[in-house]
Amino acid sequence: RAELAITDSGWTGMSELSLAGEQIDLLFGEETLYVPEAAELPVHTGLVLQSERGKALGRVTAEGNVRLVRGDREAFGIHGRSAEQRIALDLLLDSDVGIVSLGGRAGTGKSALALCAGLEAVLERRQHKKVMVFRPLYAVGGQELGYLPGSEAEKM
Repeated sequence: RAELAITDSGWTGMSELSLAGEQIDLLFGEETLYVPEAAELPVHTGLVLQSERGKALGRVTAEGNVRLVRGDREAFGIHGRSAEQRIALDLLLDSDVGIVSLGGRAGTGKSALALCAGLEAVLERRQHKKVMVFRPLYAVGGQELGYLPGSEAEKM
C-alpha cells in the first residue's frame, strides 16, 4: 500500500498574488482585506503579496479574507527567516487553528518552530499545561531507529 501514497502533490501551502499598492497599505492598516483571488484558495494558505511598493505576507482566513502575517512575530526566542517559516509560525501560534501539519526537507526548521510555539503557549502564554512530543514508531526518511543513542525501548 505504501507505493500508492502520493509523496509529492506539488502543493506547498503557499501562493503568490499581485495587489495594488493601495491594497497593501490597507492591509497593513486594517490587518485584514478581502481579495477575490485569495477567497478561491484553501483556508490558511500562505500568501506572498506583491505590489509596486513592496511585498507583504498574509494568509487566507476561514471567511476568505487575507490576514496580515507580521514578519517580526517570534515564539520562545525564535522567528521565521523565510516566508514559509513566518507563515508556519503564525499558524502554530494561532489558538483558533487546532492542528498544523508542516512538511518539507530535513533541516528546514519544522520541529524547531513547532517546539518553540508549543513552549511559548505553555510557558509564556499559559494557554496549555504541557507540551507532548511524539516520535514515529517506525523509521521515517531512511533513518533507522538506531540513529540516536539508546535502545529501541528508550526511544519509544
